Amino acid sequence: MQEAEHCAAGSGRTHTLSFPPAHHPAYSERMAEFQRSTQNSELTETFLQFVMMHTQQALLALGRHPSKPAGAPPPNLQLGKVFIDHLSMLRTKMDGNLAPDEQSAINNAIAHLQNAFVEATKEAQK
Repeated sequence: MQEAEHCAAGSGRTHTLSFPPAHHPAYSERMAEFQRSTQNSELTETFLQFVMMHTQQALLALGRHPSKPAGAPPPNLQLGKVFIDHLSMLRTKMDGNLAPDEQSAINNAIAHLQNAFVEATKEAQK
């Protein structure tokens, strides 16, 4: 048996997978499974990065980013709402197609941003 290491996206854990010898009929099937698994892990990581980027941009636009950079523009609630709406639209369009960790990440991001939007709106009305 041949072995290959595979790291689950974001987990930091490495798993060793066994493959039959290259001449064995099951080799191609097992290799295809490994490639699909690797591709899915990479897509999950990319999706999570996308959600995080939109969350950071929304928080900056709302003036609620915890590490607001020097010289950041003033809050723009309409722009912040656009980022929240984008994530909400993605969640709706991808309903039933997300892995549990992806679904959790987008749900948590939207809930956090909606709360930040309410706080920023109240602050702007003062």
